[in-house]
Amino acid sequence: FRRVLFRSLATKNSRLGDLARIHHLRGNIYFPLGRVDKCLAQHKASLRFAQRAASIEDEARAFGGIGDGYYMSGSMLEAHDYFERCITLCQRHSLAAIDISYRPMRATTHMYCLRFDSALADCQEVCQLADETGRLRGAIISLNISSQILLEKQQYAQAEADAQYALELVSRTGAKRFVPLFHDVLARSEEHTSELQSPCNLVCRLLLEK
Repeated sequence: FRRVLFRSLATKNSRLGDLARIHHLRGNIYFPLGRVDKCLAQHKASLRFAQRAASIEDEARAFGGIGDGYYMSGSMLEAHDYFERCITLCQRHSLAAIDISYRPMRATTHMYCLRFDSALADCQEVCQLADETGRLRGAIISLNISSQILLEKQQYAQAEADAQYALELVSRTGAKRFVPLFHDVLARSEEHTSELQSPCNLVCRLLLEK
């Protein structure tokens, strides 16, 4: 009887976990469509099923998804709170893949709250995790954030270094949509550091090199 009961509970929890992941994926579909209410509703449903399934991994993922929804709505403090919950679970339970996905978002909300040093620390941590796991997209996103912050802090050499390294990762992953972002960093840095070449000339040269 106990074996049957345990198997029944395991099956039930497995289905709850599946529902948590399905709602998370649906929330992710609504995110790029800009449908904030539906995005948040799906991720909150994901959290409910994750908690009923007692799945820490799905709960962390749901926290991150809710953070995305609030971020899209412009509610940075609420977004940061959920990203914080997500990352805390990831650190506590060694969920590196989810950590790499959502720590750049925590860095972003740090940035919008003008906590630049905290944002840069998150970006550095993501790059280290990405190097260890091979999940380079998280590093590219983090380098986009860090290079922008470094520009604002007038640390132009480091901003250029981050942008150049990011372009190397872009070439390895084929994520070409990030290319203009890092060319913009290089051009704006050039504007402040070089008297020999204008940003306009730099952009033209970068376009010709493609």
